[in-house]
Amino acid sequence: MLALEHGEPLDEAVYCEVMFDKTISGEVPEHRDFIYHTAIPKLERMGVKVRVLCAEKTYVDLFTGTVTRGPKKGMLRAFPICGKCYVQRDCKIKPICRYQKSLPADTVQYIGIAHDEPKRLSRLKDQQVSLLAKYKFTEEDAKQLCQTAGLLSPVYAFTDRGGCWFCPNAKRKELRHLY
Repeated sequence: MLALEHGEPLDEAVYCEVMFDKTISGEVPEHRDFIYHTAIPKLERMGVKVRVLCAEKTYVDLFTGTVTRGPKKGMLRAFPICGKCYVQRDCKIKPICRYQKSLPADTVQYIGIAHDEPKRLSRLKDQQVSLLAKYKFTEEDAKQLCQTAGLLSPVYAFTDRGGCWFCPNAKRKELRHLY
């Protein structure tokens, strides 16, 4: 939204869907429906091309797989742990990084980190830019921007974060909602 509003270069929006298995999404159902039935069509009507990525591996593949390096090499991987989620690493970050490698080296990636998140902003790497920080938008400002545009996911009615329905970092209210 900020890129369009401020004339920032924008070639496409990239969404990476984490899958539970080959047919079941790892996204909270309301969020998945919102992405495919509201967000993507609305962005495309605004002239923004949307690219959907998906990892080759799923949560089930990882859960039932074995550790390939380190002191636990050969052991069953099983449940991801809080703060060190291998699902995010392998099913979200890896496909995005793989896709980025196919783009020109000077491609800029917009990352949605708000102005009031200095710790997260300090982790941005070269070619990563937060337009929220550039235009001094807080998390609340970003939420209002999305709500005004009709692009606020319904998950924000019961949580302040997005995540897979099997996320080890899920809060009690998220788990209660799923139940």
